[in-house]
Amino acid sequence: EAYGRGSVIDFPGFKISDSDFQRLSYTEQNPTRGAIYARSWDYTTRGDFGRNSYAKPATVLLTLEGLIGEDTMREILRTYFERWRFNHPTTEDFKQVAEEIAGDRVDVDRFFEQFIYGTVAVDYRLQQLSSQSNDLSGFTTVVRIHRMEEGVLPQTLRVRFADGHEETRSWDGEAEWQTFTFRHGTQAIDAFIDPGDLIRMDLNRLNNRRAYDNADAAETKYAFKLLVWIQQVLSLV
Repeated sequence: EAYGRGSVIDFPGFKISDSDFQRLSYTEQNPTRGAIYARSWDYTTRGDFGRNSYAKPATVLLTLEGLIGEDTMREILRTYFERWRFNHPTTEDFKQVAEEIAGDRVDVDRFFEQFIYGTVAVDYRLQQLSSQSNDLSGFTTVVRIHRMEEGVLPQTLRVRFADGHEETRSWDGEAEWQTFTFRHGTQAIDAFIDPGDLIRMDLNRLNNRRAYDNADAAETKYAFKLLVWIQQVLSLV
C-alpha cells in the first residue's frame, strides 16, 4: 500500500506491484512442488525453500484475504499479534485465530488443508460461452466452467450483456464441470470468472474470460491480446 501498484514496474499504463510479482513467481515455479508447512530439509529441489517461504505464502494469504475481505484479514493479523507476541506460536495457533475471526465466511480448516499443509493448485477455466436467440423474448446464454486442478475455492461468475446489463452468480467451486444458464433480452458480450481478481492463486488468469465471437467487442479483444503478450514477456523475464 505504501508504494502502490507500481512498486516493482512502473511504466505509463502498465504497473506491477510486489503482490503481482509474488504471484508471478508462484505460478511460474510449479506451486504443487512442496507444501508451505514442511521441514526445511525436506525440500529437495533447488528453489523450493525460497518459493514456499515467500511467493507461495504471500499468494495464498492474499487469496484468503480475497475470500474473507481486507478488514477481516487485518483483524486476524492484529488478534494474532496481540495474542502471541513475545511467545512462540505455531501454524495451528494462527489457524485457530483465523477460524475464530473469519467465522463462516470461509472454511478455514479446508483452506489450510489444501494450501498450507497440502500441495494442490487452483485453476478454473471458462470453457464455453454461447448466446443464442430463443423463441420467446431474447437470448439464452450458456456458460460452462472447468475446474482444471484439484484445489477447490468458491468462485464468482459475471456475465455482461449488449444492453449494459450484468448478472453475477456465486458457485462453491466443487464440481469439475459446472454449467450456468442465463435468459436475457440481449446477447451476451462476455463472461468472466473471478472478475474482482480475488483468487490470486489461480494459475492462469487468461482462461478466466471468454468473449462471445459475434459480439462487438473489438477493443476488449485486442486489449486481452496485449495482456497475453505482456504475460509472455514477463514469463521470459
